Amino acid sequence: MRKYVTISVPADVKRVLERAKGKREWREFLLSLYVKAERLGAKGANKQFLSSIKFINLYMLW
Repeated sequence: MRKYVTISVPADVKRVLERAKGKREWREFLLSLYVKAERLGAKGANKQFLSSIKFINLYMLW
């Protein structure tokens, strides 16, 4: 049996993540974000990743 936990995030962040998640399960979506971040870091593409984070932050402010 799996153990489940709650990750608290501001409501506006959850709305953005829910839109990005689409119909996928949270587990699948969050693991895909992690894998993408790891790949970007491994390739030295931190600037691209940071740009993505800045875009998400701007989107949340909109």
